[in-house]
Amino acid sequence: MAIQKKRAAVITDAVSSEFYFPCWHRYYASQFGAENLYVVTFDGLKADFKSFDLGGIWATKIYNNDLRIKIISGLVNVLLEQYDYVIRVDTDEFLVPDPRSFESLADYVTRLERPYATAMGYDIVPAPDDDALVLDQPILVKQRSRAYPYDALNKTCITSIHLIWAPGFHFCSAFPSFQKLYLFHMKRADLGIQMQIGAATAKHAPGERNFENYLADEESISNYNRAALHFPSGSGWEWFDRNKYNDSFLKGMRFTKNYGGVYHGAPFQIEKALVTIPDEFSGKM
Repeated sequence: MAIQKKRAAVITDAVSSEFYFPCWHRYYASQFGAENLYVVTFDGLKADFKSFDLGGIWATKIYNNDLRIKIISGLVNVLLEQYDYVIRVDTDEFLVPDPRSFESLADYVTRLERPYATAMGYDIVPAPDDDALVLDQPILVKQRSRAYPYDALNKTCITSIHLIWAPGFHFCSAFPSFQKLYLFHMKRADLGIQMQIGAATAKHAPGERNFENYLADEESISNYNRAALHFPSGSGWEWFDRNKYNDSFLKGMRFTKNYGGVYHGAPFQIEKALVTIPDEFSGKM
């Protein structure tokens, strides 16, 4: 008997319809249909997204992480009245399930048997001789093949139930549940794009705490990337799947009443291990 396909919506918030947004739109539309994609942006920017086929666009007046989680959480609840699952990701975050077990993200969602899923997060890092990204071409393996695990990116981002998120969507009211799902974070995948995104975000975040972090200069970004490239490196699935690191992440979880009640982990800590993205991911994103 064929498995009945589940309906899924994808929601994000964006400061621009440029940078990674067209890539985000193309990828998630290919999985679930453009009419099931939703965007929250800022007053005055709504028209910038009119050229994209979307299920809905909402605008808010200010950029504030506390307000951001309240708006998105509320919209997720509304969407769950129409969909089996809702996916919440940033525009530079791409969910790809284990290609050894699933054909695609749409296949993964259809076969998901739990009410929510937590992704294992990886920061993509460019090598010094990597060309600038061509965003209308496949990225994983084809253009970028190195990454390091980062527990700040271990996000519960697929849900069929109401969730309360903490700022940044790093933690939520459900205890994390890893389900053969990976989150590839493109923030650092291209130095030029990273600097442009930082400037665009800072423009809308003058009142946000530590908004100057969005304005990192080229030298500091380059130094950060070079340091990551000197982490102990390896290849193969046993090196890629950082089981001890993620077990430690789970053991650090504690329930707190903050933000309405969330499971909060220990301070974020990069896994100092440079992994080669397995070839099975090639062409998946």
